[in-house]
Amino acid sequence: MGTPRVTHIKVVRYAPDGGYAAIEWLRAFRTVEFPPTLEDGQTLRIGVQITKKRAVDVVLRIERLESFTDRLRGRLNRTQSDALFKNRAQCVLRVPSTSRPLAVLSAVHMGSAIRILVCAPIQVFED
Repeated sequence: MGTPRVTHIKVVRYAPDGGYAAIEWLRAFRTVEFPPTLEDGQTLRIGVQITKKRAVDVVLRIERLESFTDRLRGRLNRTQSDALFKNRAQCVLRVPSTSRPLAVLSAVHMGSAIRILVCAPIQVFED
C-alpha cells in the first residue's frame, strides 16, 4: 500500500449518535487512499476500517477550498460541508445515496485544502 494522498486530517465535527467517536474517524481516514484528482462536489463510496474489528461503507462528498474566501469559511466552519452536516434533509437531497451525515473532516489533498463530508449510505435490503 502506498502513502496516503490526504494529510493533515482533522475532525471538524461528528454525529455523537453516529456510533463512532472523533478519534475513530481520524484513525480510519489516516489509511484511506484517495484518487490523485478530486473535483469539487465529487462523491465517492468507500469502505473504511473504523475499528480493529469493524469496517463500514461511507459516502464522501469532497469540497475543495481553493480561494482565500473558501479557506476563511473553512476556518470559521461555514463551508457547504458544515451546512449540509447541520441540515440532514439538505444532505440527503444533495449527496446521492445517503441517509445521514456522520462527520466533517478537514484535510490537505495533493497540496490543496479540502473538506470531506462523511455520510452513511442508504441501506438496501434484499430478500
